[in-house]
Amino acid sequence: QPHEHVSGLISNPTAFPIQPDDTLYLFETIGLLLGKTGLSVPDQRRYLTAVMTPHVQSINNVLQSPNLRRDPDEYGTILSSSVAALAYLSKGFTRQTPPEIQEVLFETVKICLAVLQSLPEHEAVRNKCMV
Repeated sequence: QPHEHVSGLISNPTAFPIQPDDTLYLFETIGLLLGKTGLSVPDQRRYLTAVMTPHVQSINNVLQSPNLRRDPDEYGTILSSSVAALAYLSKGFTRQTPPEIQEVLFETVKICLAVLQSLPEHEAVRNKCMV
């Protein structure tokens, strides 16, 4: 499956190291490919979910970590990177996005709110939540 290769590339930086900004451009490109290439809605939803899931899991793991409050700088950086990736991924979808896709994208709003509530004073978190 193509989405497994992309997901592996994104979630395994040691296999193919890429710079953080390049990772964001990759997410933006994936969003454009999913949102603008005429894929069926079920395929869009499946691929979008597959690409988002590692970041959503990472965010949830960090938010549940007892170390979050002890080291907000390190964990804030991790959280802000994941939030940015989700934001860049969503750029490929327009306002006329089908409801099934809007539902998936709406989940990122809830996640971003949880991140912002966990570290409201962390500058990178605030900046990425406003993207």
